[in-house]
Amino acid sequence: TFGDSQVLQLGQSVIAISGEKHEAISQGIVTEISYTEDQAEIDFVRASIDTNVLVPGSILVTLQGKVIGIYTKDAENDVYEFEPVAIVKQFMQTRGI
Repeated sequence: TFGDSQVLQLGQSVIAISGEKHEAISQGIVTEISYTEDQAEIDFVRASIDTNVLVPGSILVTLQGKVIGIYTKDAENDVYEFEPVAIVKQFMQTRGI
């Protein structure tokens, strides 16, 4: 189930679940929350999780099991980060998914 990525807090415990090449579960905390220019929404999230075991599409979940982010590559800055689930939900809605 999708959670509400807008209520994330720095220091919040999270879990990343990865598959494909590496099947792994990693626990960490939210270390950075970047907001859009108008501060209305979260732009991306970073966590203290070993990124060597993550692949694009890995999910970030709360300790309650709610999906709050998807691991993607930011082509603009050539870095990997978690896209907040709010962006994923908007994408799905615009495509009727």
